[in-house]
Amino acid sequence: MDDLSRSNASVEQSSPVNTWSICTFFTSDRPMIEQERKKLIESGAQRAKILSSTKQEIDTLFFDRRLSTRDGETLFITSEGNAGFMEIGSFATVSKSSFSVLGYNHPGMM
Repeated sequence: MDDLSRSNASVEQSSPVNTWSICTFFTSDRPMIEQERKKLIESGAQRAKILSSTKQEIDTLFFDRRLSTRDGETLFITSEGNAGFMEIGSFATVSKSSFSVLGYNHPGMM
C-alpha cells in the first residue's frame, strides 16, 4: 500500500465529527460575529457575495485603501476556510493595517 492509500484509509477509519457541538458554537456566537461584521462595514469594508458557477455563494469583505494610504497599493487576500469567520479571523487582523485587504469565506458549514 502506498503512502496516499494509507492516508486515505486512516481518514475513512476516523470517528465522525461531533456536529452538535459545531452547531452549538455557531448558534451561540452568531450575535458576536454579526456585531464584528457591522463594525467592519461601518469602518469602510465593502461586502459582496459572489455567485460561483456551481451556484454557491462566496461571502467577501474588501477594504480598498489604494488611494487613502501609502501601503494601500499592496493587497492581502485572506481565506478563512471551512467553518471560519472573516469577522474574527485573519481578515479582521489584517484589516487593522494600512494595506488593502480582500477576505472571502468559501461555502461550508454555515
